[in-house]
Amino acid sequence: MITAVVRLPLPATLGLDEARDLFRQVAGDIRHPEGLVGRYFLMGEDGRTAGGVYLWRSRELAEGFYQAYAHKIAERFGQAPSVTYFH
Repeated sequence: MITAVVRLPLPATLGLDEARDLFRQVAGDIRHPEGLVGRYFLMGEDGRTAGGVYLWRSRELAEGFYQAYAHKIAERFGQAPSVTYFH
């Protein structure tokens, strides 16, 4: 198992309600990617940082997903996320 912490700065023009709507859309788009065990979406208290904590069966599956999906995240949020992996 591997844990991926994904961080994404949010545009100043994006409000909390709008960010929540985008998270719901993302969750709907990526319901069951191969190797995903669980996930939690995060929003910083300042409303300027978002992300998620994802538990994957392997780092290879996680990396493959983020490589394939990063452009969609960038389209929705203005830039690609940073990903840090933990054992």
